[in-house]
Amino acid sequence: MSDNQWNTFRSNIPILFSLILLWVATSFLYRRVFGPSASASASTSASLSPAPRTTARTSFILAFAFPLLLVLHGSSLPKMLVILFANFHVSRMAGWGGRWTQAAPVVGWGFNLAVLFANEIYGGYRWGSLAQSLGWLVSDCWTGEKELRGRY
Repeated sequence: MSDNQWNTFRSNIPILFSLILLWVATSFLYRRVFGPSASASASTSASLSPAPRTTARTSFILAFAFPLLLVLHGSSLPKMLVILFANFHVSRMAGWGGRWTQAAPVVGWGFNLAVLFANEIYGGYRWGSLAQSLGWLVSDCWTGEKELRGRY
């Protein structure tokens, strides 16, 4: 990490610590409110499958992570989700059997390298280049660029 990156990380430690405390507190409250009741879990602990707890935990993680990602990445979030979706489906190719099992890592690496090189060549992915009506998504308030320009 460069000195600027380390400096930015160090200056944001209080915010990160606050997010950790917020995560722990909301996770505890979510489990208390939406988790299985204490009497039900005590009487049926042997027969209770982990599926309801897993579903409740997954919904909590999604409910907490999506707004956090939206705040951190702004209008880039849909683009990131498309790239993650494509990566997920490339990785699923490994389970198809046959030649796909051997090709999946190569296709995954190739796709990710193509995304990295396209990002470098075109200077990112601008909404305005897709459609003029989406150009407003590139403003400083949606991308956080003004704040980043001041730090680096």
